[in-house]
Amino acid sequence: MMQVLSGRAEIFLLHKAGEVAMEEGMTKATSPEPTVLAGSAGQEADTRVKIMLTAERLFGEYGIDGVSLRKIRLESGQNNNSAVHYHFADRKALVSAILQYRVDQMEPERREMIDCLRRDGQENDLRSLLKIMVIPQINLVDEQGRHPYMRFTSEYLTRFRATGIAHPGDSAKTAPALAELMELFYAAMFTLDRDIALLRLNAATLIFLNLVGSWDAGLRFMGERHSLELVIDEALTMATAALQAPPSASLRARYQKG
Repeated sequence: MMQVLSGRAEIFLLHKAGEVAMEEGMTKATSPEPTVLAGSAGQEADTRVKIMLTAERLFGEYGIDGVSLRKIRLESGQNNNSAVHYHFADRKALVSAILQYRVDQMEPERREMIDCLRRDGQENDLRSLLKIMVIPQINLVDEQGRHPYMRFTSEYLTRFRATGIAHPGDSAKTAPALAELMELFYAAMFTLDRDIALLRLNAATLIFLNLVGSWDAGLRFMGERHSLELVIDEALTMATAALQAPPSASLRARYQKG
């Protein structure tokens, strides 16, 4: 059973996210491989996955509203002009499908990490909770070792969740482990109203996603190309600090009025 919370376990996770881990079985962005069923049903499932993975990459690179469905169709190798509309109806449905597909992939790892967290009595440790949120995303990489789902998620959280596209983690029916993780966050941040806890968690998640996205793009500081392990550790530290920051003057005034 993989340990995920501290000491040697933390080092394991950080190394798992690095390039060395790619040779040790890290989940690829195209993994698990689409299950090809018998006959046309299998072909349809395979086509859906190809379209989703292509859209995920292009949405992350150009923005969710910055790429045409036609471009997604062509780059996913679909000759049928209506392929994207047939499988997903519209852009919002495609975004929702990508989110559900990836969350489904991450649910088993998150469940295992939550179980370890509870056994170790770390339910109120915000850094450990953040690891459960972000480490499974780090483990989704493409053939170049980049993180297209993280770029896509950053775009979704920054601009498109506000349009009404729900996240699977909002419901225990669609993502039970992730929904449980959210309840653990609320409990650990019990001094804050849920809307403020969510605001901070959104900001903390974006700190992590955007820093890793910058690393993917080859960003250097003072000419230094930092290791992914260092970037992950620093991002976790900064994101945890964002969750633990004292209340702002505006928030204190809100509570005083209440």
